[in-house]
Amino acid sequence: MARPDPAEVVLGRYRLGTRAELVGLNDDSTGAGAGAPPTAHQVVSLAERLARRGVGVAAASSLSRHPADLTALAQLIDAVEQSPQPDSTWAPMRALIGDDLLADLLGISPSSLMRYANLSRTAPDEVAARLHALAMTCADLRGAYNELGIRRWFVRPRPSLEGASVRDQLGQSWDPDSPAGRWMRALAASVLSIGAT
Repeated sequence: MARPDPAEVVLGRYRLGTRAELVGLNDDSTGAGAGAPPTAHQVVSLAERLARRGVGVAAASSLSRHPADLTALAQLIDAVEQSPQPDSTWAPMRALIGDDLLADLLGISPSSLMRYANLSRTAPDEVAARLHALAMTCADLRGAYNELGIRRWFVRPRPSLEGASVRDQLGQSWDPDSPAGRWMRALAASVLSIGAT
């Protein structure tokens, strides 16, 4: 078996840590997602925690034996990306981008945001899907920007969009699988790719 590229392992661990952090699936005791890539021990702890939540069970098992397994890392990242966790995502996303911008990006009122975030009402599926897409987008942006930079990324006018912003391009009731939703994710992913080179 070929030895994994250490840079790819570090990037994979970082991507896993930020995604787990922004959907509220990491455990503070692992230290994962706090700005530095998780260590091998932290990856194993994080993978076990995710598996207990039913996320990426097979990949987590592989990572517990081989923490530098790039295939298992990629599978676990994909499992996190495909597993919305709205109840635990509200707090990290509110802390990162704030209630006003988050409500605006989700196309909901601030009062609805508070009810969903306090779990006094269940977020509709379309809101939960947008929340998850925003968390994954912010996870990619986290590799290049600080919190202010992430907030500005969504609202700053872009010459390439004739002065429109990412927020403008999304519209009010956007769908993560729509062309606009996929474009936003791809644009954020390209920021992380540039930062990694």
